[in-house]
Amino acid sequence: MGKILGHLEPKRVFHFFEEVLSIPHESGNEKELSDYCVKFAQDRGLSVIQDQFNNIIIEKPATPGYEDRPGVILQGHLDMVCVADPGVEIDFAKDPIPMYIDGDYVRAHGTTLGSDDAHAIALALAVLDDDSLKHPMLQVVFTVEEETTFAGAENIDGNLLKGKYMIGIDYHDDELILTSCGGSSENTAVLPTGWTALKNPADYAFLKLQMADAVSGHSGIDINNCSINCVKLMGELLTLIDGKFDMELLKIEGGNQTNVIAKWADAEIAVPKAQEEEVKAFVADFAVIMDRKYREIDPDFKLTASTMDAPAEARALTAKDALLKLLDVHPNGVVTWLNPAERVVESSLNMGSIRTHEDKVVLSTLIRSNTDHFHDELIRKVKTIIELVGGEHILSAKAASWGYNPDSQLLVQSAAIYEELFEKKPILQLTHGQLETGALIQKIQECGREVEAIGIGPTSHGAHTTSEDLYIPSMQKMYDFICKMLEELK
Repeated sequence: MGKILGHLEPKRVFHFFEEVLSIPHESGNEKELSDYCVKFAQDRGLSVIQDQFNNIIIEKPATPGYEDRPGVILQGHLDMVCVADPGVEIDFAKDPIPMYIDGDYVRAHGTTLGSDDAHAIALALAVLDDDSLKHPMLQVVFTVEEETTFAGAENIDGNLLKGKYMIGIDYHDDELILTSCGGSSENTAVLPTGWTALKNPADYAFLKLQMADAVSGHSGIDINNCSINCVKLMGELLTLIDGKFDMELLKIEGGNQTNVIAKWADAEIAVPKAQEEEVKAFVADFAVIMDRKYREIDPDFKLTASTMDAPAEARALTAKDALLKLLDVHPNGVVTWLNPAERVVESSLNMGSIRTHEDKVVLSTLIRSNTDHFHDELIRKVKTIIELVGGEHILSAKAASWGYNPDSQLLVQSAAIYEELFEKKPILQLTHGQLETGALIQKIQECGREVEAIGIGPTSHGAHTTSEDLYIPSMQKMYDFICKMLEELK
């Protein structure tokens, strides 16, 4: 068993959890973990398919007496979001995740843990590894690039997916059964730019504006917190400075990924030396206003303006005006609510990252919606805004939503099994987060078959952030739930 987690129960599950976290598997780099799953299946004499994208489908025949029951698909994804705190040295392409046990939780030292979705892989492999379990025809499906492009789910062959019931294990609360999820799309703004050399650089003060330590979070699950998005807020601050002072913009950077609420942003600006102290005072005042507004939500947020050395080549972006207009009017955060009282989001945008390149500035945004109509509307509006300022809009990775099915027998039966096992009713909930369920259902439907789905998962917190954890007792609970469903579903 594993060196760190091997004593935890259920031992099989935590053995595979530790195995997964010892293998690099950032989005786009899942081949080694995919190969590990192939070997796992071959070593046990199980049928396995590894497609050209490195998706995995492992099949285990029904146990005697279960041949006529509906087949079940257990589904998760192979990749993880890789984020490290400043100063943490790790090469996600080759280093294991530095996990440790903290009371009832598994955490990582200064990086994302990757429980999203290592817990699904561990639970599913443990089920396949246990020949004492009773179950119908069972397929385990692991996809690639769920955290980025959805390339795995979008390109999988629906003809290979045979189950009538699909249980996704890509969620984070053991008291919930998911019944629906949002769709999503990547929307990129590419703004061409050139450079203008500053005349008399000695007349300018060069300042670095830094936003850091926003609470961040998952752009689907946590967007309803209405916390600070540093890319959006930096755009607001720069727009205000530009309207009041003679500002030149040298550089802007912020955020890491579209599905992570941006917790940091930096900008380098130049202002006449005579205005330097006024600009610093203005930024300080802005920081006070933001503290009052976000103190309860973002208590650790920091905003500073400091003098920096003049760059070797003092030049400013020619696209400053267009860029600031884009950042100022581009939507961000919750756009529409399904249930405002319960903070259930229908549609949202997350300005995930911005980067300055030699000939362009690139802003990457993720749109989510549980309603296709509003999804398409937001794509259209974002495209219009980008094109009005002279940019190019690139749409990619558009994934289907998973609609609620009130007639689902899987939902009725799984809720009853949950109540029988744990002596309480599960909470039936939809999520604004994007799961692969919608894309996989669509693939199966395109082949002329229907599938019913639910989503479950052990309790974890802080997905996509360096505060991510996994609640240890929850893994036993989910393993027992999955095993019981496989035994009783009809």
